[in-house]
Amino acid sequence: MGQAFSGSRGELRGIERFLSSLGLCMAMKLLRSISGLVSVLLCVVLLSIVLCSEKLSDPVGDLLDPQGNPTAGESYLDIVEAEVSFEGSSCVVRINVSGPIPASVPESVFIEWGLLIDADRNRTTRPWGDWFLIDNGLGADVLARVKLGKYGLEGEVITWSAGRAYGLPTDFKVDGTVAEVRFDTSKVGNSSAFDYVIEIRKYVDNYLAMVDKCPNQGSAWIAVVRGVDKNPLWPMIGVGLAVLIVAVVLVLGILTKRRAS
Repeated sequence: MGQAFSGSRGELRGIERFLSSLGLCMAMKLLRSISGLVSVLLCVVLLSIVLCSEKLSDPVGDLLDPQGNPTAGESYLDIVEAEVSFEGSSCVVRINVSGPIPASVPESVFIEWGLLIDADRNRTTRPWGDWFLIDNGLGADVLARVKLGKYGLEGEVITWSAGRAYGLPTDFKVDGTVAEVRFDTSKVGNSSAFDYVIEIRKYVDNYLAMVDKCPNQGSAWIAVVRGVDKNPLWPMIGVGLAVLIVAVVLVLGILTKRRAS
């Protein structure tokens, strides 16, 4: 009888070990599944942040005169880098130039740091006019700009309707070498993406004196992202969550293995 009982206990231990190993196997499968899910979610978060912005760079010293010939001018007219991004319901444009932006200029001078947008992505519709020197043939429908004239620095967004231009004040900021302007994405209508050119113009006595643009040929484009905050904490939160979940599953796996032994 004792021998039979001993055999039954051994069988029970074998079943327990099998179930424990099965539990460990399930835990590892769960680990892989959760890790894979977290990786996918993290990639989605990172991808959404990448899609929310685009940066362009521009050579220094490539200013042009009204005839399109190279010329020299103030460093704050020379684009170094530009970024278009989306934050919440706003489109944000940051233009970085090679010298500090002044707070005032003589009354005869007018300068703008602007973003020209082709909202319908149709080069044949150009309500703002035909000005290849500045827009590279872009069919501009919207102009968002920081302007500097006799009234000082101002932010403005201009749209065209029925052949007329409508300008409205908009938020802006100038910090050292960076001019920033932001406006509501409703200004580009229902567009899912738009083409654009970054430009800087200087006028003296109402005549164009010089211009810089980025890109120097053609145009750039960006997908319109509405209602997404560009929060740099999201990648950190995603990584932290992934590490936490992996750690918990590993601990469960170790505890299961110890019980099996």
